[in-house]
Amino acid sequence: MKFLSQRKSAAQIIALMAMMSAINIIVSVIAAFSVIASVLLIIILPLTSTIVVLACPEKYFPIYAFATIGLSVVATIWNLDVTLFYVVPSIVSGFVFGFCIKRSIYFGWSIVISALLQMGISFAIIPLINVLFEIDFIHDLLVIFKIYDTIPGEIFICCAFYVIALIQTFLSYFVVKNEIEKLKPMKTESSGIKYFSFAGICSCIVLIPISFVSIGAAYTLELVGITIAGFTIYEFFKTRSNRRLIISAATLLINIFVVAIFYNMIPAYYGLLVFALTPLIINLLCFCYFLLKKQHDVIK
Repeated sequence: MKFLSQRKSAAQIIALMAMMSAINIIVSVIAAFSVIASVLLIIILPLTSTIVVLACPEKYFPIYAFATIGLSVVATIWNLDVTLFYVVPSIVSGFVFGFCIKRSIYFGWSIVISALLQMGISFAIIPLINVLFEIDFIHDLLVIFKIYDTIPGEIFICCAFYVIALIQTFLSYFVVKNEIEKLKPMKTESSGIKYFSFAGICSCIVLIPISFVSIGAAYTLELVGITIAGFTIYEFFKTRSNRRLIISAATLLINIFVVAIFYNMIPAYYGLLVFALTPLIINLLCFCYFLLKKQHDVIK
């Protein structure tokens, strides 16, 4: 990954974009033949866009995006929904993630925003796929993964889309993390973490009314809250906040007992939403801590 820190000529930039575009096309072709294999392969797709954004001037990215999408369409013309569903969201989320890193945005924000953006684009494209190919894309996915009456399809699809997008973004982050820190050490204002934890609090609270409209969206919000709580725990470890770590662990244990006691009293498929209590408390601890600080210091 040393090429990220090297100044490149126009020829080197074009060669890099061609290589990243080729990777996207190869993955698209393989995904067109095997849906199961595509779940593993598409994990690398946002990484290529992230590398292009970090290694090249941003003005080149539209060229890369249009070339990659166009060539992927040609390569998978017999199964065009692969390009629409896999390549397009991944290119956009990879660009956003790379852009956030360049702007030194707190990496937690970068990962969650990129994952939610990719998830949103995927859902937005599904109606287009259904119309163009006269299929029921969601139903076909449920059949492929043999999700019938075990859990509602809405919960499975929403959670699966978010988790896959999250894994993709995490992979991009870990691949480029060390090289980026060599260029510019990643420091974060504590205010960024404070507002990030506040977003986690909001997601855990908002899921309650949302659950009456869309159970899938409610579970997605719960996963967002859990993701943010995971970053919060990470910050607790970094700052050696043993008291808050103990409270977080105690909250999780209490939450497990609460779910076990009241699970059968709660309408079907709503019981696990009670686990949102744990990320709610963890994020609340973090938010209150930074809220009470007199000044926002820099956390390395």
